[in-house]
Amino acid sequence: MLAEATPAGDDGTAVGVGPLEDLIHEHGDDLIGEIVSCARQRPQFAQALAFAWVERGHLAASTEDRLRPWVGQFTSNS
Repeated sequence: MLAEATPAGDDGTAVGVGPLEDLIHEHGDDLIGEIVSCARQRPQFAQALAFAWVERGHLAASTEDRLRPWVGQFTSNS
């Protein structure tokens, strides 16, 4: 898993602010179950999610609700 391959001391920043944000924005509604499951089971993935920013209103409200405990910040879409 990508989150486990980050350099030592990175704490998930490189994954959270790049590929993971892209994945969430492009496929978050479809993959929300897998995202939450991975966050619960893999500490590195949960830590990377904490660095992700998600644009409010881009995903379904139910997806945002499920992501809220994990993602670092929801930004406005304006």
